[in-house]
Amino acid sequence: MTTFPVAHSIFTDRATKRRVEFRRIKKVYEKFSDVNPEPLIDAKNIQDKNRFIIKNYSDRSLEQPPFLVEPDFYFNKAYHFNIPDEVLENVSDSEQIILQSAEEAKAKMQ
Repeated sequence: MTTFPVAHSIFTDRATKRRVEFRRIKKVYEKFSDVNPEPLIDAKNIQDKNRFIIKNYSDRSLEQPPFLVEPDFYFNKAYHFNIPDEVLENVSDSEQIILQSAEEAKAKMQ
């Protein structure tokens, strides 16, 4: 990447946009499925029998939810919830660890 800095900037920009899009898809899933991003709170919610109903679907089920029928459900902007860009641009803890290890590996190579 040091030999081709223009390519580096192109791929870095694409990777950043891709991460933002994956975060958007995750947030859409969380909102649509009423999943709490906090694992402890979500575990309590799952135990509430009045809140969640387990349904089984087959290929022959007459009514299926849109996320099973439409292959582009999470990519389709029709199901887009209003999620602020600041939330999507935030780097999670796991991503931060990966970025740090990548920087350390790059430093060792030099």
